[in-house]
Amino acid sequence: MRPLASGCFSLNDYPDDVLAHVFTPARLQQIFPLLMRTRQWTFGQRETFIREMRPSVREMNETFTAGELRFDIRVEGQRGDLPAAVGDELPRLFLVLTGSNFVMPFGWEAFAELCRLLTTYRTTPEAVRRYSEVTHITLGLPGTAHQDAILGFDALRVFVPAEAFGELVRELTERVETGTLANAVEALRALYGDL
Repeated sequence: MRPLASGCFSLNDYPDDVLAHVFTPARLQQIFPLLMRTRQWTFGQRETFIREMRPSVREMNETFTAGELRFDIRVEGQRGDLPAAVGDELPRLFLVLTGSNFVMPFGWEAFAELCRLLTTYRTTPEAVRRYSEVTHITLGLPGTAHQDAILGFDALRVFVPAEAFGELVRELTERVETGTLANAVEALRALYGDL
């Protein structure tokens, strides 16, 4: 990527068949999020790019519960069976967390951090510290400071019983790996440069 980014690797010097062999669609899909992440775009510039690119992300909703918490994941995008560029919104994802005394909406950043943290916990739990803190999400594993897991979204702290925490880990990680939500999340990861 560095030769391409610096401009010292001229694509015009090589025949198309050589470039097609080097830059396969699979390789381009892997490096695209990195390119998006390194862009220093304003919100408006990113929206313009996404509007021009028109990725095929279908509008959808997913809901699941973990104990007393309800997680609603809403993806705005192309509506129904309408053709591309007709009746479609800029792709966006919203996570709405509902408890007995609150309803809080969150955007892509909090959702992506939660997914990364819970996926790591599910696959290699020893890699997750007893108390983990990233930009938008904090996680205190059960038994760290309280018998329940403590899940933090910015300033909101939610106590999640250990059994419900297991449900949350299973439900969210499975949904982002398979099914319609997985397709939407994969496209959004590319657009937001989420590695």
